[in-house]
Amino acid sequence: MLVLFGSDSDDFCSVIAQALSAQLFDGRCTAVPGADHGALDRAPRTLIFQLTEFFAHG
Repeated sequence: MLVLFGSDSDDFCSVIAQALSAQLFDGRCTAVPGADHGALDRAPRTLIFQLTEFFAHG
């Protein structure tokens, strides 16, 4: 399971994302560089790259 958060988000977002991924089976937490909570709007190419890598390589 992949949990993403924007690297430019408030600090609590990374804390929550890491805690969530630690509770999931095979959880992985990854920052989307240059994005905040609105990664889909502000960094779509980076977000798509992260998702593509995850689905291609698990």
